[in-house]
Amino acid sequence: MGKIKVIIVDDHTIVREGLEELLSKSDEIKVIALASDGEEAIQVCKDKKPDVVIMDIQMPGIGGIESMKMIKKEFPQCKVLILSAYDLNDFVVEALRGGASGYIMKNIRKDGLIEAIKEANDGNVFIDTKLTKKLLASMFEGRMLTGKEKEVLKLISKGCSNKEIALELHVSPSTIKTHVENIFKKLEVKDRTQA
Repeated sequence: MGKIKVIIVDDHTIVREGLEELLSKSDEIKVIALASDGEEAIQVCKDKKPDVVIMDIQMPGIGGIESMKMIKKEFPQCKVLILSAYDLNDFVVEALRGGASGYIMKNIRKDGLIEAIKEANDGNVFIDTKLTKKLLASMFEGRMLTGKEKEVLKLISKGCSNKEIALELHVSPSTIKTHVENIFKKLEVKDRTQA
């Protein structure tokens, strides 16, 4: 298997070149192009066919989220990681709803960045642990999940099935099914992935 082909999109030259330099030391990743804005990113994606695009959320002209949506529409196989200096829940949620394969902060460490790229390339979603905790905390505050529902949701987020959750919490699978249904209703979601 070849290296993961990456495009870096940021309106700040130092960020683009810094990330390129950082990733150039990886045996698994190859930066194939740099772009300074959303329009250029779309054109570069047409020309280079990257596996993963690392895109700044706020740029002049077409912003990162809008550019990502256009790229995802034209190249559905391309994964997009949103890069941001902002840990605002609204940005994270908007990015994920728009099809992002992750949301990473500009202060991410090299090993975290490489992990995010690999996770995205594998079809997974990568969100910085601090952001995940913040998002979950805000969701819990507004939705009033019970203590048991919070436990169930944490196990769902770890990929556990209803049967596995029932074994872990020492209750019947039908009880877990009821908890899951209540969680979906309270969070206004349709499936485990959205929850």
